[in-house]
Amino acid sequence: MNNDFPIIISLINYKGGTGKTAITVNLSFVLEFVLNTKLQSKKRNKKKYRFLLIDNDPQSSLTKWFYDPEENFKKEDTIYRIYSIEQEGENRNYRDSIIYKTMNPNIDLVPNIYLTSKKMDSLYSSLDGGIFRLKLFIDEIKDLYDFIFIDNNPSLTIFTKNSFVVSDYIIIPTEPTKMSVEGLSSIIEDINLIKKTINPNISILGILINRIDRRYKTHILVSSLIRDFFKDLVFENEIVQRSQIQNCERDKKPITYFKYHPSYKEFVNLSYEVLERIGIKEEDLIKVGGKNE
Repeated sequence: MNNDFPIIISLINYKGGTGKTAITVNLSFVLEFVLNTKLQSKKRNKKKYRFLLIDNDPQSSLTKWFYDPEENFKKEDTIYRIYSIEQEGENRNYRDSIIYKTMNPNIDLVPNIYLTSKKMDSLYSSLDGGIFRLKLFIDEIKDLYDFIFIDNNPSLTIFTKNSFVVSDYIIIPTEPTKMSVEGLSSIIEDINLIKKTINPNISILGILINRIDRRYKTHILVSSLIRDFFKDLVFENEIVQRSQIQNCERDKKPITYFKYHPSYKEFVNLSYEVLERIGIKEEDLIKVGGKNE
């Protein structure tokens, strides 16, 4: 596998309500903690791993974890600007204009607003089909980050296609319900097509069973069916349905603020499995270090 930094991971499912945004936030914050705190004492240098979160959904769910998009941003201060630039040579100045801090100094955010949805028609009619805008942006700023997580809208749109073009890996969150899993094969087919035609580096990192409640027999049955059908594509770790995850979103705090909670341990285990599936060993992380602060 290609382990050059930055490693770009997109969270994608064409169905809404599968927990993509919560996983984007909690997995990235926990992974940052694992890399920069748990492994820090073993590293030969003290460079920090740097993360960027990109809200690629005009519903702005990811942005709302950290800011009020309507009060804090003009459209040119968000990802809207990326999808508005028509020419490759246009001045972007991305580093100063659309990248914002979160409560973690090692994790930045590119926010979104609802107005971005109005760019779809013009993107489709553009010369390049509009599918390379996100890649152009990431090419400009990739020297700043080690991991980039992209949260996407719950359908196959021009924005999702931009994520497919630029991503190294796809995580597909799904709930263990019949309606949630019906479209999984379609997503996998789309990823395979992208791999053959546009982005040969893209791979499915895994299907993540999210919001499982083992008190319900249907959840147990459907999760078992998912594992039987998709086999090694399914993450070994699962995220259990707990109110604490909803409380995190309500309070605008990632699960790293609640290290006593079982959900935190689940995300720690998931973060190690993500690193293992990417093919990065602990000794590689210690040796490489992160971007310069």
